[in-house]
Amino acid sequence: MAVGLEKVHVETTGVDIWLLLQSRNERGDIASSGVLRVEFVARSWAPFREAPTVRLSYKRPGECTTETNILALPIVTTRFLSPYDEKDEMAYDTLCKQMNSASVQTRRLSAGCVTHNGAIEEALKGMGFCVIHPVDSTEWKAMAAHATQSHGILSYEPAVVKVFSHAPGAFTAQVITKSHVLSAAISEVLEQALLSKEQTECEEKFSVFGGNLTTLLSGVTCFFFFLCISLSHTFSFPAHCCALLLFTLLRLTVSFLSLPFLWFFAP
Repeated sequence: MAVGLEKVHVETTGVDIWLLLQSRNERGDIASSGVLRVEFVARSWAPFREAPTVRLSYKRPGECTTETNILALPIVTTRFLSPYDEKDEMAYDTLCKQMNSASVQTRRLSAGCVTHNGAIEEALKGMGFCVIHPVDSTEWKAMAAHATQSHGILSYEPAVVKVFSHAPGAFTAQVITKSHVLSAAISEVLEQALLSKEQTECEEKFSVFGGNLTTLLSGVTCFFFFLCISLSHTFSFPAHCCALLLFTLLRLTVSFLSLPFLWFFAP
């Protein structure tokens, strides 16, 4: 069996005080094109600030030096959110009134991070929220419960979010929880989720546009090629004149086709 990496070791290095993290199967050799599966189990004692980090060390076959990388695990405090049982607007308003001593975090979302209204609901549901959004409304109300387990006792704290449009294309998120750490984390993760979704959609649009442009350009090139051959036979043009004509027509075509490309990326 050909070994790809030797003495692979995954070690937890940085864990927030309010996060309990355990792992198993942390070391071993990896065969060429193989995989080492390391399993992690996390428990939140309270809302925490930083994602945990691990140190990955390994040796390459035939080398004496050990290579090391520090990696951040995608375990954030919002991973411990689950949808709230209540699913109507009255329950949302009642919950907000009950949290009179809670931490309120208001954040204007980055310009352009919301490409369409459905993106907000998708992002909130992806974070574990129950979302209430009446048809044609410019407000999204969401409820979730943040689970913590300390000394074997499981408890839940409510988290409510309201996203509303204060101007065309501009949105604000208001987060209410009993922990300022959790409020800040929810605001940050929501914005990052929306920005990530927008980037993915732009890449998909560019991929489709680029494929269509390549097909169109290939077709136009073939058309001009056969046109020049036909003209050369009909009017007995010299070869260099046909080449010059073909080059000029191709430049005009590329200039014309670049207009929608520039418009697509215009701010």
